[in-house]
Amino acid sequence: MKKILVIEKYPLYRAEICRLLRFEKYQVIQAENGIEGLNLAREKHPDLILCDVETPGLDGYKVLESLRAEGIAPKIPFVFLAGSIDVGSHSHAMKLGASAYLSKLASPNELLRVIATKLK
Repeated sequence: MKKILVIEKYPLYRAEICRLLRFEKYQVIQAENGIEGLNLAREKHPDLILCDVETPGLDGYKVLESLRAEGIAPKIPFVFLAGSIDVGSHSHAMKLGASAYLSKLASPNELLRVIATKLK
């Protein structure tokens, strides 16, 4: 069973993503902020990370930068979830090594498609 870390500040949105992933038979780990997410990534070694761009404590960009700099997760797919998408943010995320950058308004099917593709 593939393990996915979900780092999301909004409890209801996080719960919905986790419910969807569990329904699809993924093992889910949850974090409500960037610091907790970074620590869980170090400890649990997920197969994929879904991360809100604007997490409290440590934003998503810093989480990704830290993981890559530490060499802990150089090959773990990292998917950003953003409330709004602009070209500059998307470009910055991809330069840092993100695997994908999705709007939080993406459909569940789109999210699952991206996850399945990145886990191959």
